[in-house]
Amino acid sequence: MIKILKAKAHPDRIIEVEYNDGIKGSFVFSDFFNYEGIMSPLEDIHYFTQMNTDHKTIKWGNDIDLCPDIIRSIITNEKILHDGKVVFDPALKKNGWVSP
Repeated sequence: MIKILKAKAHPDRIIEVEYNDGIKGSFVFSDFFNYEGIMSPLEDIHYFTQMNTDHKTIKWGNDIDLCPDIIRSIITNEKILHDGKVVFDPALKKNGWVSP
């Protein structure tokens, strides 16, 4: 089972992630996500840097977490497919969500 070994949120909005299979990388949070709705508390840099992991995903408190498949897709720059169709393309960043 693939697990997140380490995850860290930096004050410059970069998130680093390392998996137990050797995959590791980083990304700029604001390149992929907006600080709106449920994500709005992450505008506060102190709250943002309080990110932690439960070894499945990364999260902030009990309210905000990121889909582990999306995190891995961003880190590896691999598209996510569902029924043979692209549903997320990290190369498109915030526009990566593809409508069916």
